[in-house]
Amino acid sequence: MTPPPAPAPALRPAIPPAARLRRTARVVVFSLCALFIWGGPIYEQVLHRWSPALRGWQMFSGQGLGVLQARFVAVHADGTREQLDRYAILAPGEPLPRRVERRLKNEDAAHRVARTLCTSLGADVDVRVELRRSTRKGWTTVLDGTTNECPKPRATSERAR
Repeated sequence: MTPPPAPAPALRPAIPPAARLRRTARVVVFSLCALFIWGGPIYEQVLHRWSPALRGWQMFSGQGLGVLQARFVAVHADGTREQLDRYAILAPGEPLPRRVERRLKNEDAAHRVARTLCTSLGADVDVRVELRRSTRKGWTTVLDGTTNECPKPRATSERAR
């Protein structure tokens, strides 16, 4: 018995020159785009040069700028400092407090929260605010916590007037 004959190789249809030119143009354009995308970071990070046309790769370069971080501190008569949890003081027992400003947007909001803490804690308390703002160069101090945010109680002679 003889083996069956092998099938004849399939002939590829001839590609017209216009289609071949379009395919070559697509490959060239894709390669140039890929080179441009890869070239920017390589040019800046490997060759240590900068060009406005070839930008370096930065992930989230502008996110998180201007965010405020606040610490509220109570200073006792003996000079010891105790960090205050504003949520536990202003909205005790609430898992997601709605009455307390959760995100401080400016310096005035930090002062408002500090004054609210003062009224909640009582008259003879010394509440201070340490406030920082995020910038491109790191954190900058806005309020350093050196001033008492609580208004001083008026003397009894002033209240009588």
